[in-house]
Amino acid sequence: MHRHAFWSTQPVTDARSEVDCGPVAEEDDKAVRADPFPLPDGYCWCTVDMTSAVQAQEVFSLLAGNYVEADDATFRFKYSVPFLTW
Repeated sequence: MHRHAFWSTQPVTDARSEVDCGPVAEEDDKAVRADPFPLPDGYCWCTVDMTSAVQAQEVFSLLAGNYVEADDATFRFKYSVPFLTW
């Protein structure tokens, strides 16, 4: 089988090999910060409740108005509220 110059350097396995399922490394959970990084004045962390229609609509509006794929902003992702809630 031909070896690809890019994929041969990536941390992926051959699709035909057997791979164990599960976490990459359980001890990595200890490396997650208990407290979030501080934000600049005027900003705060919040938890979004996607079961709230109002908050789900706010997330939709944020992404639809700001999340663009194309450099010239001509292509926008407009994920529906049900999709975002899912």
